[in-house]
Amino acid sequence: MNNRLASAQSTQSTQSTQSTQSTHASISSFPSNESENKQSYSVTELVLTKHCTDEAMIVLPMIAHLSNNSDRWLTWIVSSPMSKELLERYGVNTSKLRLIHIDENKDQLWLIWEALKNGTSHCVIATSKLNTLNDIDYLQEAAEIGSCHGLLINYR
Repeated sequence: MNNRLASAQSTQSTQSTQSTQSTHASISSFPSNESENKQSYSVTELVLTKHCTDEAMIVLPMIAHLSNNSDRWLTWIVSSPMSKELLERYGVNTSKLRLIHIDENKDQLWLIWEALKNGTSHCVIATSKLNTLNDIDYLQEAAEIGSCHGLLINYR
């Protein structure tokens, strides 16, 4: 009886080892595809209604999330000052947030492009009235150069 049990355990152990070796062989035989591992960078447009009563409830949690998920800067280009207390209340890591104040109509496209291309930010957010495909394509190119994501917030 003990011989049968020992023989069954030995057979089971051998099958388990062969199965494990087979699994390892098949996993290591997958071809390496570098393009699958390559990070893609893009510009996304978020459109909000201009009648949005509390944009802070939509935008600030997103900014908080982005400010806590990278070693690089989160750049936010704004046309009006932001309260540090408000940002921190929503969980924004202000030590990783770079706020840039700009006149809404002055050199906005150039500034967003430079921030994306610079490479020091993992994401650049801007409230923008840019909505031509040429503008978006132009910013997309800068995002790829700077390995950065862009988020344009528009109100309609």
